[in-house]
Amino acid sequence: MEEVFHEEMNDHDIENYSLFYLHKDKAAEKGIILYQTPPKRNISLVYFKANHSKGAEDHWVWTKSASCNQKWGETKIADGGPYIYCGTVGSKYEKVLVNGEEAKMVTLDEAQIWYYLTANKNAEGKAVLVDGSEEWFHRD
Repeated sequence: MEEVFHEEMNDHDIENYSLFYLHKDKAAEKGIILYQTPPKRNISLVYFKANHSKGAEDHWVWTKSASCNQKWGETKIADGGPYIYCGTVGSKYEKVLVNGEEAKMVTLDEAQIWYYLTANKNAEGKAVLVDGSEEWFHRD
């Protein structure tokens, strides 16, 4: 999966980037990569699906990418795949809930990048801050 990611970045002439998170779930045949590009920290998520039609046991296809630069963002995968909800929050946030379920959080420097995959196109997001208060996320 990581090799496919680097090949795609090279094919699109994107040279200055850093991959900071990779999660491969072979059982579910999906994977996630988070990366950033300068000059400002632009955070993106890439969703991969396993493709066994190529004959290779470990062949992955870059299916969709999403920007995670706002507190709340969403992207639909065109072929009936999941909706990707993701965002970036500061250290005052303890966790992010999407439809009441905890999103995956990844720390990068002082920021926390969160993501959640679901079939629900109308998901609601809420953050729990370290002081116990709550903040609802809204679509922009």
